[in-house]
Amino acid sequence: MSSSAHLSNSIGVSLVLVDVQNDFLPEGSLAVPSSSKIIPPILSLLSKKKYWASIVVTQDYHPPDHISFADNHEGAEAFKAIQVDHPLLGRNGEGEKIEQMMWPRHCVQGTKGSEIQQDVWAMLANVRQQGEDVVVVRKGDDPKVDGYSGLSDNAYSRFTPFIRYISANHSTAGVQRPSTDIAVVAGLATDYCVVSTALDLLKYSIAVYMPLNCIAGVSEETTASAITKLRSAGAHIFDTHEEVMVAVHAEVERRRGQEGNWMSSFTKRQNVIWKAS
Repeated sequence: MSSSAHLSNSIGVSLVLVDVQNDFLPEGSLAVPSSSKIIPPILSLLSKKKYWASIVVTQDYHPPDHISFADNHEGAEAFKAIQVDHPLLGRNGEGEKIEQMMWPRHCVQGTKGSEIQQDVWAMLANVRQQGEDVVVVRKGDDPKVDGYSGLSDNAYSRFTPFIRYISANHSTAGVQRPSTDIAVVAGLATDYCVVSTALDLLKYSIAVYMPLNCIAGVSEETTASAITKLRSAGAHIFDTHEEVMVAVHAEVERRRGQEGNWMSSFTKRQNVIWKAS
């Protein structure tokens, strides 16, 4: 399927890669268990470059004084939550509070740990060189509030360019590309940034398809909870990326059929009106 075919059928399918960064991989400061296993199937998804209307890559990009780092709070412990000031409604311990999980220092701006995994980055660069649509959305760059979702910070006080970018038809390398109707979501970590990004996409009526072999979570308990939450919200979850691609193709064909039926019905109605006039 070519990129131009997406526009002609007005159904946009995008690939969303969430935080596939060195600090979340083995040897990283916040390594996610089994994270290395997701790289080969993600590379397989990227190889289907002509299928995607857009490829959106989110990147955790924290300043050194970020509110989520345990070592920035006296007495705080990593992997335990504390109450912090709301970025808009709290100040100096007064006003509204929000819960903030404490994390080891990770994905600090300009460090190796913040970089996208090298094989994934190399393929993204290759895909972009071939004229395909690739965009990197940085998040978590406000020191006062964390940002799990690729679309907004955790308090919904500030939004990234993500949704504006995929919500409109646009052109890349002279190719017209449709807005996103369906998103295939992969990356790290299932129970935090992946689930938050996917749930926000669903709020914008973007269908979410997710392969379990392309995601990994921090803990089994919170990962299982995240999967349950995603299924309840309407996400389509499959064991493998191959199953996801089959399901997405079927959904695209179904939607094409609906569009064709609608146009046929519309034309018939117009013919009746024209004959009557």
